[in-house]
Amino acid sequence: MDLNKIKRAGDAVILPFPSGRPNEAGRRGFSDVLMALAREGKCKRIVIDLVETTWFSSIDLGVLAFALRECNQRNIALMLARVNKQALRVFEVTRMNAVFSMYDTVEEALGTG
Repeated sequence: MDLNKIKRAGDAVILPFPSGRPNEAGRRGFSDVLMALAREGKCKRIVIDLVETTWFSSIDLGVLAFALRECNQRNIALMLARVNKQALRVFEVTRMNAVFSMYDTVEEALGTG
């Protein structure tokens, strides 16, 4: 995971979801960074930007679901921005689109805080 792509905006952190088809190491790297952000507690909101996502599977959904639970326990809002059609389909099939907060743009997600 390229840590240079992580951005801060006030009390929020914007974290890009990996592009391409992530391998196990790529997923673990993303998950580790996401969990570290949640556990350090220095932000109130984490926005996952899925704009460059070209592959999204149920494994990726599991990573986000685990992170959502971790964030909820720490009163951190986890939001998803720019979810593409393929990823949205995974959320809809599993009915997780009702669990996650999703926004059309990063700016829209940031405006909710």
